[in-house]
Amino acid sequence: MPVTRSLRRLLDSPSAANVGLVVIVVGMVLLSAKHTGRIPLDSVHCWWIVATGWSLFALHLVRVRMNACRALMRRAAIVAAAVTAMTMLPYGQFSDDMLRYQWDGNLSVHRVSPYQTVPMDPALALFAFSNGDVSLPTVLPYADMRTVYPPGAQVVFALASGVSGGDSRRWKFVFWILCLLTAGGVWLLSTHNQRPWLILAGLSPLVLLHGWVDAHLDLLMALLSVMAIQLRSGNKLVGAGGIIALAISIKYLPVLLVPALCFGLNLRQIAALLCSAAVVIAAVFAPFIGDHVIGSLGVFTSSWQANSGAYTLIASVLEPSAARVSLLILFIVASTLVVLRHYSRPYHAVALVLMSLAVFSPVVHPWYLIPSVLLLPWAPLRSTLVWSVTMSFYGVVLQTYKSNGVWIEHPVALALEFIPVVIAYIIDVRQGPLPLMDQK
Repeated sequence: MPVTRSLRRLLDSPSAANVGLVVIVVGMVLLSAKHTGRIPLDSVHCWWIVATGWSLFALHLVRVRMNACRALMRRAAIVAAAVTAMTMLPYGQFSDDMLRYQWDGNLSVHRVSPYQTVPMDPALALFAFSNGDVSLPTVLPYADMRTVYPPGAQVVFALASGVSGGDSRRWKFVFWILCLLTAGGVWLLSTHNQRPWLILAGLSPLVLLHGWVDAHLDLLMALLSVMAIQLRSGNKLVGAGGIIALAISIKYLPVLLVPALCFGLNLRQIAALLCSAAVVIAAVFAPFIGDHVIGSLGVFTSSWQANSGAYTLIASVLEPSAARVSLLILFIVASTLVVLRHYSRPYHAVALVLMSLAVFSPVVHPWYLIPSVLLLPWAPLRSTLVWSVTMSFYGVVLQTYKSNGVWIEHPVALALEFIPVVIAYIIDVRQGPLPLMDQK
């Protein structure tokens, strides 16, 4: 059809990508202005603007993936650097997780283990403080639960809290600098062919808004995981083991990467990588020996639910506990299938396992997808690209929650978010990821 041909020609033109880059910049400028109080704009609207721009840019790159223009990628790299710089000041736009980070860090600075008790315990009243915006733990979410963050995360929290003195703006800046230094290392270790995908990942609304802006741990964890892959590719096995151990100590998810890192190595090389990882894990966990380092993670995995199309569908016909068991079985079956199908390409397999986990998880926050996005240079999944855009429908729930304080998941929004992802996921499982992009 003429309309379809015209649309394809438009997407094939660098103009579409350039428009997308401009729209991303506009969205980030508006978010910065909103944070400073200059305009009365909802941050969710900025998310939608950035997602729209990113979808245009991503569609162009995917369609011309073997012929990406150098000039376009140079412009995109400049834009990525500029909008990342814009994320330095705003925080707490879509999530209040940073408040818990600050509380845990404050306890560690005062030599109190955050695993010992819950924030609302009267015995901790001595450590109450103001972060410049609110009083903690007075407004701390889930103050009746122990921390769910591993020891490596607690070290990061303590470092940021010790340097910042508890002030939110300084705390965010310290965390932002840690992520920036790690991202710089990832960029320096990347190859010529990986950089277009890294630029695309860096411009993703999930990375920009939920990683950099809201300072979620998942960003630092994912960056370290990617660095471990790069070191492994360079045959720097001791370094790869140490870095993946740091990632695991921040959040346990990267443990799924360990088999992929060991793939193709002989026994001596595997021993070197795993011993390096074990030494780092032991060093990070040692200060917390005797503490209940799992915290309330068990409560989280057994009872929390948010933004899960699969859970919502299954729980409509089964009891919640049975729905969780069903999702676990589906995840195991799907993961086994993708590992068997893509065994010869371990990073493809691990990316599909991570996507299977997200698809069948009862809780799917936007920042949970950051590791999948940063794995694009090794496994560009269609489902990752699609979900980076459709996740913006999650903003409907956030808007409702902000307006009346009630968490209501809209079935239509869930359907619009998940159905395209499931279709793309099935194609990924059957055909594998998209071909890797090259420049000319």
